[in-house]
Amino acid sequence: MDNFLKLRFERSKTIRIRSEISSSDKKSERVINLILDTGADKTSLTSSILKDLGYTQFLPQSKKILTAKGLSDISSVRISQLVIGNQFRLSDMEIDVLDFDSTQTFDGVIGMDFISQVETHISGKDKTLTITA
Repeated sequence: MDNFLKLRFERSKTIRIRSEISSSDKKSERVINLILDTGADKTSLTSSILKDLGYTQFLPQSKKILTAKGLSDISSVRISQLVIGNQFRLSDMEIDVLDFDSTQTFDGVIGMDFISQVETHISGKDKTLTITA
């Protein structure tokens, strides 16, 4: 798998990246819609998607994070595999479990835990996101 991804995005829209997550037993995958969030410390997914894929052992944390809705209690879970943009395969990764507002049209966020491991270039002028390892 090449470790290079270039996407176009619309001005003033969120940067969305089609990704895939493997089920807890690694027998199936699900396509998910993630947004790039440089303000998020960790990558996160909704509990409903995780439960649908067999992830039920959420690790309790006494951690609170500040979201657009205010302070939220969160837990985390270790997932078997996440493939971001069909290019970056992450295995045995701990992510946050965070339920977003029901009006949101995305399944989770890609946070700084991933972004800090790659080179990321966002060009507002060209409306492109380039990620390289």
